[in-house]
Amino acid sequence: MINVLITSFGSNTSIGVAKCLKDTCFIVGTDSNPYYECNGYAFADEIELLPYYNDPLYKDVLLSLIEKYKIDCIIPIHDKEIEVISKLNDAGIIKNVKIAANPFDVNELCNDKALINSCLVDFIQVPIMYQDVNSIKNFPVIVKDNDGVSSKNIFIAYSKEELVDIDISNKIIQQYIKGEEYTVDCFTSYINQEVFYYSVRKRIETKSGMSVKSEIIDHPLIGGYCKKIHQFLQYKGVSNIQFIVQDNIPYFIEINPRFAGAGILTYKSGYNFPLFAIQELCNSIVTPKASLQIGNKMVRYYEETFFDGANLSIRL
Repeated sequence: MINVLITSFGSNTSIGVAKCLKDTCFIVGTDSNPYYECNGYAFADEIELLPYYNDPLYKDVLLSLIEKYKIDCIIPIHDKEIEVISKLNDAGIIKNVKIAANPFDVNELCNDKALINSCLVDFIQVPIMYQDVNSIKNFPVIVKDNDGVSSKNIFIAYSKEELVDIDISNKIIQQYIKGEEYTVDCFTSYINQEVFYYSVRKRIETKSGMSVKSEIIDHPLIGGYCKKIHQFLQYKGVSNIQFIVQDNIPYFIEINPRFAGAGILTYKSGYNFPLFAIQELCNSIVTPKASLQIGNKMVRYYEETFFDGANLSIRL
């Protein structure tokens, strides 16, 4: 059995990945919270504490867990953890372990919203970017962290007056695009980069940036753009790419170099990207031809895990 370490195990993203690997892998979930406060407790074989990515102890604790559980593959989930782990891997500090992530420079580029937009503008429609408030020609605009995650700290401004008290350091100012939102789950084979899969999910309803209702649709135009993006970046493995379609024009919004929070709809509908990645990285098995069930839908709900006063898991 393959031993897999999945980080940020309190997130919907990690839980979705774990659900798709539970029958084939021994899963070690790591989180900054103790097991009895970790949302994903029920989906791991073991839960271990791992400090925040910027904690001085992060590297040493991670390496000790790799040794303790004889980890074969690490699947980093949080954007910043991906950068830290890929940098450790590039430097040869993590040894004899496969990493389901791209090299650090690719991850850093993907997480820099202004830079990635500038790189892609020649072959895909991107929202107009403004260098500062005085250069804005048309409103509304959207202001967000240049390296932000999970749709946090986003502000829509309809006039310059609304931006007077906004600190725009490390922010990106863009033309506000309004329309149907789509997330595309993408996978390029680690072994044969000619093999590319995509699944376009229409975001029907979102809460706090997370899709809670979605549907897989057929959209070859968006899928073609995603393939071009992966080829341009020489990207391997899984990403999720977001678009908004306004006036029938797909606008690139961002690429996240990781599994998606609602990607389980794709994974359970024929494209099991977590398993694809593990099989290729650990067993050198080229992903077999797979088919996607277009039209499948997903709605999400909360489910509880209970613990008693001694922090033992109980049924209620």
